[in-house]
Amino acid sequence: MRKIIEIISGQKIDLLPSGIDLDKHEIVRLWTVYDEERMWTWKKFDTQTGERLERPSSLEEVELKHHEGIFLEDRIHDWNIRQGNLLDYYSRVVGQNEEVKILIEYKEK
Repeated sequence: MRKIIEIISGQKIDLLPSGIDLDKHEIVRLWTVYDEERMWTWKKFDTQTGERLERPSSLEEVELKHHEGIFLEDRIHDWNIRQGNLLDYYSRVVGQNEEVKILIEYKEK
């Protein structure tokens, strides 16, 4: 499962209002979104056939790739979970107190 949420860097964020309950879900990966359009459209051609690809119809269909509109963040160095459902996001690629979109990949426990 994937979800994009807007947050303020350097602040703890309760994930429950976004529908992510860490009693039931586990974060697999967390990405900083710096160019959402590029994230959706970077893959333009099928590498096997050379055919032009259509824009993915859902976030689940997007092929995520580091440095293609998104930056893969490292747990502990860039983010962590505190006190139950609080996400502590302190990435080095954005300034403190900066508005930013993050993409969270998560699964059921």
